Amino acid sequence: MTLPSLLSLATVVQGWVFAGRRTLTGVLVAAADSTSKHFSAYYRLFATARWSLDQVGLALVRLALPLLGEGPVPLDDTLARKRGLKVFGAGMHHDPLASSRRYAVTSWGHSWVGLAVRVQVPCCPGRFFSLPVLFRLSLNQKAAARWHLKYRTRPEWAVELLQCLCTALTEYRFRVAADSTYGGQSVLGHLPDNCDLLSRLPLDARLFAPPPAHKPGTQGRPRKRGMRLPSPRQMLAQQRARRVTLHLYGRQDTVRLVETVSAEQVLAEYAGRWSIEEAFQGSKSHLGFEEPQGWSRLAVRRTAPLAMLLYSLTVLWFAQHGHRLYTPVARPWYRHKVRPSFADMLATLRLACLKPALSATPASHQGRQNLLVLLPDTLQVAAAGAS
Repeated sequence: MTLPSLLSLATVVQGWVFAGRRTLTGVLVAAADSTSKHFSAYYRLFATARWSLDQVGLALVRLALPLLGEGPVPLDDTLARKRGLKVFGAGMHHDPLASSRRYAVTSWGHSWVGLAVRVQVPCCPGRFFSLPVLFRLSLNQKAAARWHLKYRTRPEWAVELLQCLCTALTEYRFRVAADSTYGGQSVLGHLPDNCDLLSRLPLDARLFAPPPAHKPGTQGRPRKRGMRLPSPRQMLAQQRARRVTLHLYGRQDTVRLVETVSAEQVLAEYAGRWSIEEAFQGSKSHLGFEEPQGWSRLAVRRTAPLAMLLYSLTVLWFAQHGHRLYTPVARPWYRHKVRPSFADMLATLRLACLKPALSATPASHQGRQNLLVLLPDTLQVAAAGAS
């Protein structure tokens, strides 16, 4: 990324924090005091400028390494609803919020596959945050044909994301946690050497041991599979299962276990995937992930993920600096809340950005001085309400 592009990106990020609506026009209006270029330069930043979104995400991973624990790397996909037939990559996708177990509902929009790293913020003991860092836009078959692109499934995009992360950080070993969509052979057969997969399997899944080492001089192609292993249903039938009660997805669940290595830990880590759903929800509700209106290929692929990258940046900033500035807003009717939410982190960031400007405002008389003393507390409540 060139220096002019970096300065433009910094301006966009500043406006994104305060914008009421996260279209690029709304972002530039919010950052009006900082814009020193023609507005078209900011549009070109997303539509034509030469920079890599993956490298920005990997830079965020390196910032998060001090907080990176031994937990899984969450992987999932989410739907961003859109309008308009000319938006690049838009199509009909499964809508999990509008669907039920009986009825499957589809909505028009973008399907994003996201990879996150899970961190534990010291000031929020007992809670994990997933920081989205790498993204791929998944087109359905009709959209791929309309835009003359090769159709690729979401598991194929997931493999590309894992290879990008594991290749950049070969000294680390990752354990990705994903749902059953990514638990099949299309992902298992292409995992990087420094990556393991934690996922769900159907009860009748066909399992095999790793293939034996190929001996030099042996005729024929090397084996792709080892010995056939029992299916999950056969494991439950052949071995005595034990019942344990675990804290999963924020509730107490009783599960049946056929003993594996650290079975309780496996289940708890898989349930930890929920933090990426919280990241998706926070990016949509508080940072306008679904609001950008770009049409072109690069603009679509770059603009919306910026909301999730900003989510990750906000959590990292709060973990390193913002927690010292955080003061809970008095809510007598909400006494059981003991840890800051992402909305609190974002409100603290907004207030921290506003206070220097208020301190620099000259006071012409005593009444003005009293106003400046009281205004930060008022802004704190307002910032919390806006988020």
